[in-house]
Amino acid sequence: MFAGARLIVGALVIAYGLLPVLSFDEAATWVAPDKETGVLVGRLVREGVEHLAEGRFDQAEAVFGRVTDLAPDFAAAHCNHGAALAHLGRHVDAVAAYRRALDPASASVVARTNLASALRELGRIEEALLEAEEAVRLNPRFAPARVVLALLSGDLELHDRAEVLYRRFGDAVAACEVAARIDSTDAGTLFMLGTAYWSVDRLADAATAFESVARLAPRQADAHFNLGAVYDALGRYEDAVAAYDQALRVDPEHAEARLQRALTFLVNLDDREAALRDYDVLLMHDPERAERLARYLDR
Repeated sequence: MFAGARLIVGALVIAYGLLPVLSFDEAATWVAPDKETGVLVGRLVREGVEHLAEGRFDQAEAVFGRVTDLAPDFAAAHCNHGAALAHLGRHVDAVAAYRRALDPASASVVARTNLASALRELGRIEEALLEAEEAVRLNPRFAPARVVLALLSGDLELHDRAEVLYRRFGDAVAACEVAARIDSTDAGTLFMLGTAYWSVDRLADAATAFESVARLAPRQADAHFNLGAVYDALGRYEDAVAAYDQALRVDPEHAEARLQRALTFLVNLDDREAALRDYDVLLMHDPERAERLARYLDR
């Protein structure tokens, strides 16, 4: 596999619990006031999610703080801001951010789950229990909400195990596996699981998880992209290209899928002509990624 390939993270497990993090593509209910603001906010959200994925919580907090200033009605940005604050131990501020994320139009199950988690950290158990119950009511199949509810109510056999996992970053994979056992058909949970497997180099397991996501949510471009990245890492280059192809069918503007497909063509399949076709498209629409590809084309 060529250097630099990595997954796009739409949801992840962070150190103090199962905290889903919304990607820009998952926040389709937000309408930008103008194109320029929409492009800027989209770029910042992707940057912030990347900071969260890499554990750069101070930077994530700053980025999502800026996003909420630019787009105060963007519920997903407040949710992600809350996740960054919570990991920094600023649970009171996180609670405020999650409450701002409770947009009545979206009734975000993600924000309510994370709000319940932050309230639990503050010892406000009755409030936390109400939020967790409401999250489960909004989406009974949302596994992270069920895990948090289990921690609060003790009504699942998984409670003791979940309590340990909730506190241990090193067990992120096991925490996701617990969530997947609660609901093995939830695409968001399986996306988290695939990301966790990737982070510990369990590539075959990651492939299985992302294959399931791609089947359950075929319109999720990032799932196809991540599957392609995993196939690349496994040396399954033709399968990787097919996965990147599917990501681009779903989202023709998915520049990272186009870049990684071109690199797979060039480095692993010795197909310079195909790589150059993707280079021409990137040159028109994403000069920064085109420049990254050019470094390989010039070798």
